[in-house]
Parts: sequence; C-alpha cells; structure tokens
Amino acid sequence: MALSFDIQKAVVVPGTNNTVMGVVDITLDGAYVKGGWSIAPSDLNIESISSLVPCGGVNGVVLEWDAANSKLKGYLGTVPGSTATGTITDDDSAASNGTDVVVVHQDENVALLYSTTAGNANTAFEIGEDGPVVTVYDSDSPGGVALYFDEDGTVGQRLMCVSPTNEDLWVQTTRGTWLHIYDNDDAASDGVAVHIDDDGAAEAAPR
Repeated sequence: MALSFDIQKAVVVPGTNNTVMGVVDITLDGAYVKGGWSIAPSDLNIESISSLVPCGGVNGVVLEWDAANSKLKGYLGTVPGSTATGTITDDDSAASNGTDVVVVHQDENVALLYSTTAGNANTAFEIGEDGPVVTVYDSDSPGGVALYFDEDGTVGQRLMCVSPTNEDLWVQTTRGTWLHIYDNDDAASDGVAVHIDDDGAAEAAPR
C-alpha cells in the first residue's frame, strides 16, 4: 500500500507569490520503514513543499516532517526540539510604541496575525532565541479579533482571543510549527491587548 492524501482546504497566504497553506488528511499505510514515509510535492498537487506540520500522532507515535529528505518520520514519545518559549515584553506605553495585533481567521482552525504597522509593511517576531518566526501582516483594514495575553494563564492558554469559530486557532511559524491562540470569551478582561513594535528587537517585538 501507499499513503493516500485528501486535500481538505487550501488558501493563498497574503503577501506571497501564490504560497498556499493547506489542510490535508494523510492516511498512513501501516508499512513504516526506517527514515520515514516519502512524500512528494506531486502527492499534494503542488510544485514544492516548504513545510509540512503533522497535527497529531497515531497509536502513541509522534509524527515529524523531515524537510531535508521530504519524509514523514515517526517517533515514540516527544519530537526533539518541538517546543519553544518566548518573551512578551511588558511596556506601559505599548499602545503608543506599537500597533494592535489582531487574529484573522482563514479556514478551519488556521489563522494569521495582522496589524496596521507603523512602517506600512509586514513585520515578524521570533519565539525565543533563534527560534521560529511568526509573520504579522500589515493591513489598513485587517478586521479580525484582538489578540490578548494573560501572564497568569495556563501554559498554552496565555495567548488568546474571542475566536469567531468558538474554537482554538493556530498560526503557522516559518519552521512549520504552530502558535496556539486559545479561545476565551473573557479574553479582554482576563488579559491585556498585544501590540507589535516593528522597530523593536526581533524576540521582543510583541508587547
């Protein structure tokens, strides 16, 4: 048997040259070999794969994308280097030093971050030192919902919004990992609004 692929959703990422972010159901064939399952761009009806992010494991096996070899690998336990922590800078003048960050729902549980930046250009912030980068797209009318931060929140639930889907949302990083945005109807009272300073240090831009 071979892997089978069912493309559920596909959206073009704003500000890119037709880069597509998609959701694909992959049915595994049960014949895992050392090194992983090979996946070619043609399997997904695209020209190249910049990243592939497994959104779960199977039977206790954690899945990881090996970009260098274009293979889907399986591990028992946790994927090495799969976690990263970063800093949200406290700034009493955040509203004047930066611009509001909003969460814009795209499709399914995928979202993008937007802001009307001071430099009128896309910006980004880094998660931790030399960690993955999250793009914040510039727009004069981004819509979306405000992004909040709760310093006392449970780990994994500190970044939050009032999700339009009433479900948690996920923003993809440049390394294919995902930034979790927790759905909380009381986000405005439980946390503080997040701003982005496009002149700030890469790892400390959100504040």
